[in-house]
Amino acid sequence: FHTFTCTVTPETITMWVDGVETMQYANPFKGETWYPLTNVAVKALPESKYEDGSGAMVLKSLKVWRRE
Repeated sequence: FHTFTCTVTPETITMWVDGVETMQYANPFKGETWYPLTNVAVKALPESKYEDGSGAMVLKSLKVWRRE
């Protein structure tokens, strides 16, 4: 399993994988309420049949914290 983290501030959105920062960009959604969404990115060509994709997602846990 890996740990994926997303830290949202009014200024930035920062992504982490296993404690290593992988991406940060300006937050275009200031003041919006966020809800978790999980999905699997499928590795296949756009013209491929759906069954040609690979990957499965096993979610061990999902935790959300909100700083007030």
